[in-house]
Amino acid sequence: MRTQNTTSTTATTTTTTITSKGIKKKPRGKRDVNLVSPFRRIEAIKGIDWIKNEFEKKLSTAKTVVRHVDITELNSISSPDLMKMKTAPKVVEAPKCECKILDKDAKQNEYPTIKVRLNSQEAKRELGKKFGDAQLCRNQESIPLDLHRLAALRNLNWNFPTTLGKDPVAIHRCHNKNCFNPEHVYFGTKEINNSTEFCQAYVLVNNVILVCCTHQPNCLIPGKRSKLKFQ
Repeated sequence: MRTQNTTSTTATTTTTTITSKGIKKKPRGKRDVNLVSPFRRIEAIKGIDWIKNEFEKKLSTAKTVVRHVDITELNSISSPDLMKMKTAPKVVEAPKCECKILDKDAKQNEYPTIKVRLNSQEAKRELGKKFGDAQLCRNQESIPLDLHRLAALRNLNWNFPTTLGKDPVAIHRCHNKNCFNPEHVYFGTKEINNSTEFCQAYVLVNNVILVCCTHQPNCLIPGKRSKLKFQ
């Protein structure tokens, strides 16, 4: 006779069923996601000028972290007979970049986020009028705002790109999740973002550092999976 015991880790996560054939897990239920982005909600309540000012305040007080590429780890080519290129490669000095981070994120590997506090009831009414009744049953008291996405948006004069889908990815040229330096972040696709992880960025040719990155704009630091070291 087969017996069955059922245990639940939490009321909202995964239910585990133990049978004579082993352990089976029921899939998690779909997460109830707000279809209106945090940026659009805050823009509707506070206005775009408020968002711009808050970003500039955070940028002006951000901590600067300088990162250097370990030149000894670059792939090196040495040959007097290298073919001449039709277009001259980009020559750079010892690669480094200056990241802007929130001081609280200095020892964490997290995207820079601030919490925007709102009057929940007033926010619900305003958002309900603009985006529909679905916003009335949600907690609108604290809404997160991602600074690295604002940095990419600032580069586009605060207009979202129209060719990258509904939710473009904010890609870090410096491969530092903490950074929100506008010079280091741009919008792209998930596929481009994944490929930057393997980018070596630079190559050493006859002791001259050349940019070998094919991304536009180019990576400032080798990707974390490129097997090259940076400090």
